[in-house]
Amino acid sequence: MQTLNELLKRRKVLSELETRYYLLQLLGALHYLHKLKIVHRDLKLDNFFLGDNLEVKVGDFGLAAVVNQPRRTICGTPNYIAPEILDSRSGYSYEVDVWSMGIATYLMLYGRYPFEANDAKFAATKINSKTYLINPLVSECAKSFINRMLQIRPCDRLSVK
Repeated sequence: MQTLNELLKRRKVLSELETRYYLLQLLGALHYLHKLKIVHRDLKLDNFFLGDNLEVKVGDFGLAAVVNQPRRTICGTPNYIAPEILDSRSGYSYEVDVWSMGIATYLMLYGRYPFEANDAKFAATKINSKTYLINPLVSECAKSFINRMLQIRPCDRLSVK
């Protein structure tokens, strides 16, 4: 089974139509997980698997956790990690998955990470500066969607709903 990351490596970028098609499925899966009070904590293109009919399945639940209180464990993949995980004093919840979906969306449309970094500390610096490239060929709607998922404060992010 191919991952979305393997597809992206071959294609470099995906169209907005393709990205929307995959995102609708992924957000549906994420909504289901969150209704079960599960936060995945490691959503990334390597963990999105494509079936024969282009249906997307979410995999690798090794870092998933039931949310019965704010989590504080620092975990995840550096280029996808939400800022509140890096500063876990106040804890974090479902919003970390929304952040990761924002990173995945950006990656599908732009072919690169918005806050590319080799380690968590450098990632935090880039995230806090909140500067990433904006492609003029991507629609304003897509740019706004990404921006609303990549809000530094979790309460300002879109919800999965």
